[in-house]
Amino acid sequence: MIPPEAQTRRTLGHNGNVRRGLLIGCAALLLLAFIARSLDRPLRIFLAAALPLTAWLLLEVGAFASALSPRIQERNLFYVAPLFFIALLAWIERGMPRPPRAAATAAVLAAALPGAIPYHHLIDTSAESDTLALLPLWWLQETIVGLDTIPVVVVAAAAAIGLMFFSISPRYALVLPALVLLWFAFATERIERFDHGFPKASVGALYQGITAPRRDWIDAAVGRDADVAFVFSGKDPTHHPDTLWENEFYNRSIGPVYDLRQPSMGGLPETKVTQRADGVLLDNGQPVRHAYVLSEQSVPLAGTVVARDALKGMALRRTDGLVRIGYRVTGLYPNDTWSGKRVTYTRLRCAGGTVTAQLRRDANLITGSQTVQAESRRVTFLSSDDATLTAPLHPRNGVCRVVFTVTPTAIPGPADPRMLGVHFLAFRYTAP
Repeated sequence: MIPPEAQTRRTLGHNGNVRRGLLIGCAALLLLAFIARSLDRPLRIFLAAALPLTAWLLLEVGAFASALSPRIQERNLFYVAPLFFIALLAWIERGMPRPPRAAATAAVLAAALPGAIPYHHLIDTSAESDTLALLPLWWLQETIVGLDTIPVVVVAAAAAIGLMFFSISPRYALVLPALVLLWFAFATERIERFDHGFPKASVGALYQGITAPRRDWIDAAVGRDADVAFVFSGKDPTHHPDTLWENEFYNRSIGPVYDLRQPSMGGLPETKVTQRADGVLLDNGQPVRHAYVLSEQSVPLAGTVVARDALKGMALRRTDGLVRIGYRVTGLYPNDTWSGKRVTYTRLRCAGGTVTAQLRRDANLITGSQTVQAESRRVTFLSSDDATLTAPLHPRNGVCRVVFTVTPTAIPGPADPRMLGVHFLAFRYTAP
């Protein structure tokens, strides 16, 4: 873990190196601040706005980075870059005033700040999304010089630019903004085409939420104007809800988001729902009605699956008009597929049919055979291969219930005192 003081130094240094070409603009802003009393009123007004904004943003981002984020937060600090460029152009327009002490101080400060950055900690995958200005240096480190040489290259380049700022003739003043534009062009090209550049990072980020062949796989299945709701399980509030964010972004058909537990992080407009006894989801006491519903496959929603993102475990279901829980399972350990002695499958709003349980045993737990029984039907297996058991469903007051009994069970040992049976991997319902 990098010490907080190093985090703050990185953010401070990066203010002079938001893009290395903007070092000149940073020097210009500092120089204008030093000679502010001699400037015209419009430029003093610009400085009165630019300097506090830069200082407070630097303090805010530095405080955040020192405590919460082990990286340079360029995407939060880049807003000062236009101010630097405006300062450079305004300084050139005023004839490039350079009182020796003020100009030397500004040039030295702007050139020294990039040298305070610990590049060996920061040139890594976090730069792909948070610190794009480091990507050209990453390319340089992989193709021309070693990582240990990067600080030397940066300081040498900064010193050369600082010397140019201090000594260049007003006749060649446009060379300075040209250098900035040249750096922008080079940095943009590396960001777009480098192996660790933005396109590759974008593909990786997309993979966090969607692995279907098409990003708009839901629209492709039911149409852009379909009525699709998203039911957010909220089973792990610490994980980014990428499947929600990305599917919502790329599919126009997805509308309301309903929360079974807590809302997702990010502040999306979402609706907390409750469950009626028959599994129907209620919004302020009223049934939730949509033609389709998208959620994790592990959420036992009723409906016919019309499309899946199998790797992400997402299923799009066609409802009967009501968004509802289709079944409940008890007897499995929390967030696990392991059963105890008995597992109960309860089908809501049930008119009959069958349920098939997909099973797997652990041969290391019990050396002999194991039997799973339900409704006078049974399956016995010796190996760790999967097995299935299909049991009939008999409705009583609109509810069907099947109890699966596992024989024998065993306790793994002192480290795991649970009474374990077999794995119940999935339940498949077949309507009558």
